[in-house]
Amino acid sequence: MKMARETELDSVLFFYLSNNPQPHLGKSAHVQKGLLPTRNGHLSNLCEEGVGFGVPILQYRRDFYFPGTSVVSTEGRIRSDSAWKEFTMNLIDRRQKKESNTIGSFSWVWQRMYNRAYKSLRGRRIIQSITSRLPSESSSRDPSVFFRVKSRGSVLSSYYFDMERGIITVTMDFSRIHTSGLQHIYVSNELGGRIFDFYSDSSGINLQGDEIGEWDRIHATWAAFHSSAMNLRFCVETPRGVEAFRGREIIGLDICWSGVIFMLSPSCKRLSYRIAVGPSKDWGD
Repeated sequence: MKMARETELDSVLFFYLSNNPQPHLGKSAHVQKGLLPTRNGHLSNLCEEGVGFGVPILQYRRDFYFPGTSVVSTEGRIRSDSAWKEFTMNLIDRRQKKESNTIGSFSWVWQRMYNRAYKSLRGRRIIQSITSRLPSESSSRDPSVFFRVKSRGSVLSSYYFDMERGIITVTMDFSRIHTSGLQHIYVSNELGGRIFDFYSDSSGINLQGDEIGEWDRIHATWAAFHSSAMNLRFCVETPRGVEAFRGREIIGLDICWSGVIFMLSPSCKRLSYRIAVGPSKDWGD
């Protein structure tokens, strides 16, 4: 896949990192974002509610931990051949008591059951059937929000840019996370769900819109999300021996993402993979 050289890139595509969880949109507003491509020269206009490239999530026995704070090598637009972001894993997703704005008692049980069931088609259908019969989040139910908690360590994501070939190599270091009770490590690579509404991969699968699904296993060496409106796509390499899943989810204004998610063993210390972003058709073109 070919990407524009630096002189063309100035008017076509930029990449950004930030210490702040920008853009502040939807459910992931307080979650730190990874590497973000953009065409408007400022904040990402391609991300929507997605979290960007190379974002870690840790699954422990009770909670999923997300990055809430960070340190970056470069604030704003990246102008060098490499950059990094260190994510601190100190956010959990829980039900909030409306009357006190505190974590609901045993709220981890619901979130744990929800996340486990969500990873199967049958489970998602059951959840959708139940939630369709319940009042909305604005009524009597306690809302799901992110709470800042004691950190479970940090993850370093490093990004290396090959502008000639149009490829970003992402290297992640998990050696500084707490492993007690750790069950899985996830790595998210997400952009906007409304913008990127077509999926293809090296196995020959082509899916449009809702056909993509919210959480389905990938059996391919690479997977790509496409935007015909933007004449753009991002293509994610599947590392050997890593379980990968595709997803696209749009729920009102709160949730809107498309992407590829890796699931790793809790003993994993390092991961390296490639992403290509540009107008070309497929990985390697």
